[in-house]
Amino acid sequence: MLKIAEMRGDVMSRFHNALYLGDAEERVKVFESTGQISLAYLTAATHGLDETAEKLHALLSANSIPIPKINTHNSSLLQPPTPILKGENWPLLAVSKTSLSDFDTTNTQSTSGVSGVKVTDDDDGAEPTGVWPDDDDDLFDDEEEKNNNKSNKNKKSNESSSSTTNKGVWPDDDDLDLSDDDDDINNKNNSSSNNNSSKSGSGGRSNPGAIYTAGPSPISSWCSDSSLAADHMAAGSVETSLQLLNRQIAAVNVSVLRTNAIGTYLGAYAYLPGLPLTPTTKTYLMRDSMTKQQGKPMPAVSVKLAPLLEQLKLAYRAFTSGQFSECKTALEQILHSIPFVVVPSRTASNDVKELLEVCREYLIAIRVKTTSGETEDVPRSLELAAYFTHCNLQPSHLMLALKSAMATAFKNKNFVNAAAFSRRLLELPDTSSEKHADTRSKAQKVLQKSEQQGRNEYQIDYDEMNPFSLDCERLKPIYKGSATIKCPYCSASYSPSYAGKVCCICNLCTVGVETVGLVTYAASSSSVGRSK
Repeated sequence: MLKIAEMRGDVMSRFHNALYLGDAEERVKVFESTGQISLAYLTAATHGLDETAEKLHALLSANSIPIPKINTHNSSLLQPPTPILKGENWPLLAVSKTSLSDFDTTNTQSTSGVSGVKVTDDDDGAEPTGVWPDDDDDLFDDEEEKNNNKSNKNKKSNESSSSTTNKGVWPDDDDLDLSDDDDDINNKNNSSSNNNSSKSGSGGRSNPGAIYTAGPSPISSWCSDSSLAADHMAAGSVETSLQLLNRQIAAVNVSVLRTNAIGTYLGAYAYLPGLPLTPTTKTYLMRDSMTKQQGKPMPAVSVKLAPLLEQLKLAYRAFTSGQFSECKTALEQILHSIPFVVVPSRTASNDVKELLEVCREYLIAIRVKTTSGETEDVPRSLELAAYFTHCNLQPSHLMLALKSAMATAFKNKNFVNAAAFSRRLLELPDTSSEKHADTRSKAQKVLQKSEQQGRNEYQIDYDEMNPFSLDCERLKPIYKGSATIKCPYCSASYSPSYAGKVCCICNLCTVGVETVGLVTYAASSSSVGRSK
C-alpha cells in the first residue's frame, strides 16, 4: 500500500501507511517533501536518524528557521502491533466476473425410474375428497335404486371393515467444421506454459527470475469439456449455462430456475475451516460416474433424480385428495429442477424424459380441472370434463376423471357422452375388482339408462373417435392432421397462433422454437442423451 500511495503521489496515504508500518525514515521523507523541515528534523532526531538530523539541522540554519528543542526523555517509539501470523501476499489471478444475480434481471439415481412411481395402496385406498364425485350421489330417483343403494352401502361397509408400474454415395464427415475456439485457446495456453517451463530452467536448474503461472483450475474443464448446463452452473459460469439452456430448450423465463441454480453452484464445493487466522481450504466435489467415461472429472450435482421421484409421489397423493394447488406446486418444482439433473446412463436419461412427460400431463389435467370449476357455461364445462379424461394419468386417477365426466354428462342430459364415459370406465382393469364394485354397478346403470335415451342435450366440441391433442392455452382440441406447435422442453401442444410466447405449462420456454432438446447425459463427446 505504501508503494501504491507513492506511485499515486498521495502524501497523506504515504504518511498513514508509514505510521502503520512503523517506518520513521519514510515519515521524515514525507515531511521533508512537503516543506515541513522542523517536523522532519524532530522526527529524525527523536528516532536516532543522526545523519538525516544533521542535514536537516544545517538546512534550518541556512534558512534562519528556529531549531526546535528535542526532548528524548519522554518520547516513545511508535510501532504497529506485532502480527501473530505473517503470511505472503495473496496471488492475483484474472477472473471474469459472473454472478447468480443474472436471474434477477430476467422474467443417487432410482433404478426403477418413473414407471416405478405409482399411486400407493394407501393413496388408492384413501377416499377421494373435495372435487371428486361421490359414488353416493343420487343420479337416479326411483325407489328401486334407493333400495339398491342401501344394500350396496351395507355391503361396502362390511368389505371396508375386513380389507385395508455405405463409402460411396454416403456423405463424408471429414469436411465438417468442428473447430472449437476453446481448443485453440487451450492449445495456446499449453504451448505458452511449455515455453515458460523451458525458459525457466537450463541444465536442470530453475531460473529464480522467471514468473510462473498457475495451473488450470478444474472449473475451466467443467465449461470447456461439457455440454451440460448443470456443469457450467456449478463452475459459476451463469452466462454460458443460460446460453446452453436457451439453445437446447429455448429457455427464456429463467427466473424460475434461480433456487436450483444456486443449489447446483453451492453443491459443487466444500470448504474446510483451518486454524485461527488461516484461510479456509476450498475443495471441488466431483462425480465418480463421469470420471471413467469422459476422462476428466466433472462436478458433483446436487439435483438428483431420486428425490424428484419422491416428490412425484407427494404430487400423486395431493391429486388423489383433490388438492390441485399443492399438486401443481410440486410438479412445477420438478419441472424447474430437471434442467440441472445429470444422469450416468441412457436408461436414467429415459427416466428423466418420462418424468417430464408425467409432469406435463398432470399439469394439463390440473389446468383443465381448475378452468372447469371456474366456468358457469354448461357446454363448456361438459367439454372440459371430456378433455380431462384424455390426459395420460395413473389408472386410479383416470378412474376418478371418468367418474366425474360420467356424472357431469348424465346430470346435464348428455346421454351419448355419458354412455361413452361409462363404457371406458367399465373397460378399466381396476373397475373389475371387488374394491370398486359400487363404481362398476353405477357405471352399468348409467350406461343402460343413457343407451335408452340416446341423445345429447348440448352440442360440444368433442369427438371421442377422432384423436386429438389439447391446446394448452385455449383448452380446445387440435385434431389429428391440424397444424400444431409444441414447447421444446415439456412438449405441450399449442395452435400456431401461440408461437413465440412462453409455455403456460412449464412457464420457462418459448413455444414453437425447434431445438436439440435438453441434454441430461453426456457419457462422451460423441454420445449425448437428450430428452425432448
